[in-house]
Order: sequence, then structure tokens, then C-alpha cells
Amino acid sequence: MALSSQAIRRPEASNSTVVAPGTFAWATVHQFSANDTGQLKAACLDEDTLYISGRKGIYQVDSSTGRYTEFQRADAKEKQLVHNLCATPSSAGPLLWACTGTGTASIFNISNKTPIRKAFPAHTGEALALERVGNDSSSFLISGGADFQVKTWTPNGDLLSASGHHHAAIQCLAVVPLSNPPLTSRGNSRASSANGLRRATTSNRRPAAAAANSRVSSSGGSIAYKAWAGAADGTLSVCVDSNGHGVFDPGG
Repeated sequence: MALSSQAIRRPEASNSTVVAPGTFAWATVHQFSANDTGQLKAACLDEDTLYISGRKGIYQVDSSTGRYTEFQRADAKEKQLVHNLCATPSSAGPLLWACTGTGTASIFNISNKTPIRKAFPAHTGEALALERVGNDSSSFLISGGADFQVKTWTPNGDLLSASGHHHAAIQCLAVVPLSNPPLTSRGNSRASSANGLRRATTSNRRPAAAAANSRVSSSGGSIAYKAWAGAADGTLSVCVDSNGHGVFDPGG
């Protein structure tokens, strides 16, 4: 395979602040024709395998060789372009989430390429952001949409929580682990509901899906997370998941 490369930035002047030619370079591994895809919309990485979406479906690319195969053909009836992809581990093995521009999500088993859930409603309107939190079978996912919602999910698509805290479309998400998890009380939990967080259960007890999803650090304590959400109105909000099971407190 002949590869062509071009520097991402050409030097404008010979001074120390300019990036040297060839410091960053692109290589054309494959040029999809307009009949194949129309466009490439989303991409995610699972170990050494890249997944990309186009008009005709999802492709699987070996990142070391550039060879690609069809992973999932697009539904001829739905004709929905996948706008977001996310690979996640699970107790059933590695899974691939695919969210469309209309807010539906499908989940596929990466090992055998079979769907485990197809076209279930994740958001009303486009799912603009989708991230995996954690790197093992107790991971969960967080999504943001054009419906102003931030939601958390188990890998197999069970809703953990949803937040109505925002007033514009969620454009981007980032989640970081906290070294010192904040303490919460029942009073704080009730207060967070008033700020817009609602759990995917009517019980006051911890949701079973969330309990199964709880993560524990090497020291024996739960791993806490902080989520940052950027919205279309320019606001940047932060939420805290004190117990590491995917239920964020918008007041954190």
C-alpha cells in the first residue's frame, strides 16, 4: 500500500516557535469513494482497532496495517448516519455503541458483530457527546444530547441517571477520576434531585444496575468521578459521582 504524507503545518518563519516540517504528518491509508460512504462522521478506538462510521455503515480498521472490513451495514430502511461511536468493556465482552443523529442508539457485540440492542431512544435529537468512563467490565457511559440532557448508562444500555440541569444542547463531555472522593449524605442526595438530577428508579435505595456497576480502587474505596459538560449556550458545568457508579450530583 502506497502511503502519501504531508506535514500538518508548514513553517511560516525560521524561528524557534514554529513547528518543524514533518513533526506532524498525515498518511492517506484509504480513500473511500462517495458511493461507499458519502462522508466519515465518527470514530473510536478499541485497543488496536479503529471503528469509523459512514453512510453505508460502520467499518473496522486495523490501526497497524490500515486494512478495513465492514463491521455493520447500515439499515436500508432507517438510513441513519451514526454520529457517535464508543467502545466499552462489559461483563459480556467488548461492546460498541453507535448513536445516530436522531438520538437512537444501538449496541453491538464486538467479538461476533451481532447487535444486542437496536435503535433504542437515548436522546431526543442528536447525541452530540458520548464517553466511556472506566476501563474494565464495571465501566459506564455518559452521553449528552441536543435535548439538553446528560445521561449515564450501563454498557448494555440500562439508564442509570439523567440530568435536566442544562439549558442548551450538550456539545462536549469529559470525565476525570478523583483521588479524594467527596463525602455525601442523604440530605445531599435529596438536594441534588432539586437541582435537576433524577435517577432511573423511583426507589430510595441504590439502583441495582448502579450497584452492579460500582468500581473499587486498589485501596478498597470507591473511585469517584467528576464530569465536565460544555453546552451550546457557553456554559461549563461540573457534576460529581461520589461512589463511582454513574449517578452524578449536578451540585458537585
